[in-house]
Amino acid sequence: MIVYHFDINDCLKKNSQKQVFKKLQSNLFNTFNYDKGKEYIHFFRYKSFIQQFFDDDNGESIILSADIPDELLEKCKGFGFYIIENQEMPIPEYAVPLEEFNENCVIGVEKIQEANIEFEDLNQYKKYLETIKKLKSNGMDVPSITVNLLNSSVCSLIENVQTENKRK
Repeated sequence: MIVYHFDINDCLKKNSQKQVFKKLQSNLFNTFNYDKGKEYIHFFRYKSFIQQFFDDDNGESIILSADIPDELLEKCKGFGFYIIENQEMPIPEYAVPLEEFNENCVIGVEKIQEANIEFEDLNQYKKYLETIKKLKSNGMDVPSITVNLLNSSVCSLIENVQTENKRK
């Protein structure tokens, strides 16, 4: 699956490619259980999220695209919690241990302001946000939604909620 990493372009200019991938775990609130002493590189499922969420006034930020095997992503799956449209949202992320990341998986690097967002990515991201909002309006809290997401696929949850909406 193709996933996306947010970074500062300056890092690419000043460091070797190996250094770009040496990212220590974030202190942001998320569902990941990090192994002490391991380094991780975080990827997002939706490129549209990066472009919407991360401010890039100076034009130095980049989106790195990588095609990472589904088996690796499945065992690295989790959620970060972000405020989007004044609501807390669990956003699908992957915390890939640096030693398991193959740099040959990188398929592109774009400045965030010039990033080409595919219609399919934008459409899936919007459906995802709508699904979370619908679940919240039906009385589910963010921790319960996140547990459901961790135990099933995002696509399955979106399908189930859309099917339920069509029945009503």
